[in-house]
Amino acid sequence: SPIPMYHWGFVKGAKDRAEKLAYYRGLNQKQIKANPKDCRPYYNLAMHFLEEDGNKEKGLELLHKSIELNPSFYQPRRELGIFHLREAREEFYQGLQILPRTHPFYSFQNKAVQWISTFLGEGRESLPAQIKLPAAEPEKIK
Repeated sequence: SPIPMYHWGFVKGAKDRAEKLAYYRGLNQKQIKANPKDCRPYYNLAMHFLEEDGNKEKGLELLHKSIELNPSFYQPRRELGIFHLREAREEFYQGLQILPRTHPFYSFQNKAVQWISTFLGEGRESLPAQIKLPAAEPEKIK
């Protein structure tokens, strides 16, 4: 890449983090202008947009652009998969809010949320507050 990128490391504080991300965003935009056929800056920008509220659609668009430019670049496909798994987990969770705990599909929905969280390495204890699950009740034997 003709545009050097320096890693700021892990910064603490919202202001420092915002400055770091703005710096990286600018570098990636310069790289796109210098070589619009390079898939990497689209991927890098997508990752920034996916972390920002209100910019998820732009992030997804950039992941697709990265794949279009280089179908064998695996990182954007991985991130799309992770994004969609988190979306699926949220849908299963919303289903749990609607279903009574005695409904036959409650257990399936509960297991789906837990499986996705475990698969992503985001165990029950690290779930976002809106996805905290009640402890499963033991199934009754008839």
